[in-house]
Amino acid sequence: MATINKERQFYGLVFTIPATIYMGVFLIYPLCLVLFDSFFFIDAMDPTISQFVGSENYSEVLSNDRFWTTVGNTLMFTCLAVVCEFIFGFLIALAITSLKFGQQLARTLFLLPLMIAPLVAAMAWRFIFSSEFGLLNWTLFHLGIIDTPSAIPWLNSADLSIISAVITDIWLTTPFIVLIMVAGLQSLPKEVTEAAYVDGVGWWKEVFHIKLPMLRPVIAVAVVMRMIDAARTFDIIWILTGGGPRFSSEVLSTQIYRTLTRYGDVGISSATAVLFTLGLMLVSALVFKVITSGNSQTEAK
Repeated sequence: MATINKERQFYGLVFTIPATIYMGVFLIYPLCLVLFDSFFFIDAMDPTISQFVGSENYSEVLSNDRFWTTVGNTLMFTCLAVVCEFIFGFLIALAITSLKFGQQLARTLFLLPLMIAPLVAAMAWRFIFSSEFGLLNWTLFHLGIIDTPSAIPWLNSADLSIISAVITDIWLTTPFIVLIMVAGLQSLPKEVTEAAYVDGVGWWKEVFHIKLPMLRPVIAVAVVMRMIDAARTFDIIWILTGGGPRFSSEVLSTQIYRTLTRYGDVGISSATAVLFTLGLMLVSALVFKVITSGNSQTEAK
C-alpha cells in the first residue's frame, strides 16, 4: 500500500511539472521582472542602460493627477459594467431556468457573444457607435428620438466615451454571468424551492430571501472574477476610443501600454502595473473575506 501511494505521489509530481514550468515562465517571471523594473530608470531604446532610482517611480506615479483620473475611470468602468452585467445576467438566468422547454437552446443563444473575441466585438461596436453611419444613431433617428443621425457622438464625447465602452463590455460578457448563475440556480436543492411554493411564498420573496442568500458564494466568485477581468480591460477601450477624447476613457491598462510603448518609460509603466496588481489583489482579498464571514455567520445560525 505504501508503495502504491509513493508511486501516485511520484506520478502526481511528474504531471505537475509542465504546469509548473508554464506558470513560472509566463506568470512568475514576468511579475518578478515588472517588480524589478519598477525600481529602475530604463532606456526604452537601449534596455541595457538602466539606473536604480528606488521608489522614485512610485512617487512620480502617485503624485500624478492623470494617474488618479485614470484610477477613477477604471473604477467607473468596472463598477458600471459589473453591476449591470450581474443584474442582467441574473435576470436572464432566472428566465432561462424557469423555462419548461428549450432551456438548452436559450442558453446557447445567450452564450453566443461569449464566443466572439473582444477585439472583433470592439470593432463591430465601433461601427455601431459611429456618429456618421452608425446603426445606433440611425435607429434612434428613425424612431424620432434624435433630430439628426449624428446628434450623439458616442465615441467622441468626453461624457459618453466610457459609457460606450461599458455598453460593449456588457453585451460581450453578460453571458459569462448568465452561465455561472444558471449553474448556481440549477444546483439549488429542489426541496427548498418546493417548500417555498407550498408555503405560498411569492416569486420576488423566493428570489430575494431564498435564492439570492443561498447563491451568495457563487455570486461573490462571479463578481470577483468579473471585477478583475473588467478592471484590466484593454482591447475594447483601445479599439473604441484609444482612451480619448482627452483621456476621458483612459483606464489603467491603456495608460500602462501608452506609457511603455509611446513614451518609452519602462520604470513608470512597471510601477503603475505593480500598483494596479496590488489594488486588484486587495479588492479580491476583501471580497473573499466578505464571503468567508458571510458563510461563517450562516453556519453559526
